[in-house]
Amino acid sequence: MLPDDLVAKLSQCASTDFVGPRDHAFHWLAGFTTTVFVGLVLELPELRYELKLIARDWIPHFRYRILTPSEHRLHAAKVIAFIGWIFIVVGVGGERYEEVRVKDFDASIQECSDAKVRAATLEAGDAATSAKVAHQEADAVKGIADEARADARDALVKAQAAQRELARAEADAAKAQAVSSNALSKAAEAESHLAEAMRGVKSLEADLERLRTPRHLYHKAKIAPLLKEFSGTEYVFIGTCEDQECFDLVSDVDGLLQLAGWKRIKGPAMRIGITQFRIHGDKDFSVDASVSTGTTISAETPEGFDAIKSLPVNQQAKHIRAALSLNRVLASDISPAENTGKQVVIEAGTSTAVKIDVGRKPL
Repeated sequence: MLPDDLVAKLSQCASTDFVGPRDHAFHWLAGFTTTVFVGLVLELPELRYELKLIARDWIPHFRYRILTPSEHRLHAAKVIAFIGWIFIVVGVGGERYEEVRVKDFDASIQECSDAKVRAATLEAGDAATSAKVAHQEADAVKGIADEARADARDALVKAQAAQRELARAEADAAKAQAVSSNALSKAAEAESHLAEAMRGVKSLEADLERLRTPRHLYHKAKIAPLLKEFSGTEYVFIGTCEDQECFDLVSDVDGLLQLAGWKRIKGPAMRIGITQFRIHGDKDFSVDASVSTGTTISAETPEGFDAIKSLPVNQQAKHIRAALSLNRVLASDISPAENTGKQVVIEAGTSTAVKIDVGRKPL
């Protein structure tokens, strides 16, 4: 006879379906994981508007280029982000709840399997005892022996059924482990996407920092000796953008060349339709407005670039070599760097002055 606690457990297992609810819990777990992902996606519109507003407030260049989003769109983005936040909270809470449920169902299935194996073992032991007694009394009571053999066969069938139940329980456990591994993989993938998004934000912050940092030539006294070889070379500023940042960089370059012994000459007289700016209020230091980008160095030769392109550097005119040296110094010492890789422009003409155009900071 089976123990009372085992009978009660088998009765509970027979009257309760643990596999179906467990599979249902797995489906809910997957749904909550998807909810978390959707919530993260819904957060993106508000982040996009916030980054655009930051760029517009911090960077003068974008102040009139980036339009302020309409209040209706901004409110819509915030509502969508709030919905996304709700999705994330519901998804995370749901995942935790369903994980606990799956664990409980797995534990119940394992207890039922253990109970069935125990019952089958006890019944098999009882059947073996009955068979032995029946064999001893076979000569006297043949009918009892036949009944014992029937009981043994029934016990064998039950034992085989128990083995099948055990195999099914092991298969269910393997399936649960596979689903759990899949959920962990999806969570890791979501974390990877989040990390990538954070790296993009950091990169954008670095770009914003570079754009709002004015260009300057630091340590002019330290780098001036690199240009003293060309002392006496004439130079002229032919253009500057309309920002104070450009005016300051013009002043820095002029200070560097003065330390190197170069000679600044006056630019062209004011022309109709072209704005001129006086650097430091000096009427002899007037520079035309320019719409170029970055710092450009140029020089003239009577027959243009084709006449000198095949000559070694040491055979070129002094003002050409001076323009090349100045371009290299500015490329390496303007901070933040803005004209790396830009070549000196050689034009046809008779002027021996090195021409400098300080355009707007490149994006």
